[in-house]
Amino acid sequence: MADKVSKKELKQPDEFVSLATRTYKWIQSNWKLIVATGVAVVLAVVAVQVFQYVRQRKEGQASALFVEAKKVLDSPVSSAGEDQSKPGSYSSEKEKLSAALELMEKVVKDHDGTRTADLARYYIGEINMRLGNHEKARKAFERYLAEAGDDADFAPFAVEGLGLAYEAEGKLEEARKHFEKLTKPPFDLQPDRGLYHLARIAHQKGDEGKAKELLEKLLDEYPDSIFRTEAENRLELLKNPGLQIADAAKAEPERNDEDEKSGENQAANRVTAQRASEAIKKAGGKDEK
Repeated sequence: MADKVSKKELKQPDEFVSLATRTYKWIQSNWKLIVATGVAVVLAVVAVQVFQYVRQRKEGQASALFVEAKKVLDSPVSSAGEDQSKPGSYSSEKEKLSAALELMEKVVKDHDGTRTADLARYYIGEINMRLGNHEKARKAFERYLAEAGDDADFAPFAVEGLGLAYEAEGKLEEARKHFEKLTKPPFDLQPDRGLYHLARIAHQKGDEGKAKELLEKLLDEYPDSIFRTEAENRLELLKNPGLQIADAAKAEPERNDEDEKSGENQAANRVTAQRASEAIKKAGGKDEK
């Protein structure tokens, strides 16, 4: 019986041989499709590699130019009597900033679409703020946010820059809206920064009660804030307006609206300079590769 079963099994076609035969016949019938598919896969792989190579090359070129622009931005201004003909020497802050701005704009123009170009857009806004070109600064910050996104490293700085630009243009409500964003996600990297600006704006708008409230909140919730000293001074003056008048009478002529506006501009300028310094430090080593 066992012999009969074995002979019967031997008569059945071998499953492996049968599968191999079917596969061979399918390949014979579809070899053109197989070749075309293989070629398509190879071409797709090559295309991806070429794209990555071109993108990396473009990013590298953009980064090199950005580093050059940043070196100009970080350059010292020559003192009186120094040789100003040396490369990298600038006779004034404005001359230096203008040279850096030109290079940053070249990064964007020649290498648009790269991460480095997005970063250059931020610096274009920052430099224009320092040059007093507030409208150009706003446009640069807006473009940076549009291209890099709200979660980008410099997004909170760009939002703050927009607020400062609007403030410099006298558009206090627009400035307030942007400074308020600094206290909420995704821009709340330093909420105390937003509170400080909101307090300044409230004071400028004549709402001293709101200004006090914001300054007290800043000092209570962020005792180690870099704005602590400035906030304490402002709060003291708001709480003791009589002392403010008395002190002013001793050392200064009577202040008018223009003097007040100038003081706020100086405060904003200090923040702008500090913010630029922080941004430069943050960029150092990250994009200079």
